[in-house]
Amino acid sequence: MKKHILCLGDSNTHGYCADPRDCADGGNRFNEDERWTCRLQAALGAGYLVTEEGLSGRTTVFPDPLH
Repeated sequence: MKKHILCLGDSNTHGYCADPRDCADGGNRFNEDERWTCRLQAALGAGYLVTEEGLSGRTTVFPDPLH
């Protein structure tokens, strides 16, 4: 049975790329070879499942307007 790791976070976890020239494919999100969550999955191997749940703009600095 695989061990599961859930990565909750902000734009860093999502893999947001502010400058498309910095991304391998020119998009607004780093590809799977570049995102830290995917690198973690590769480093841990087949015995783990890393799930990324990043959301750009998610923050704890400001109060939640919907709370």
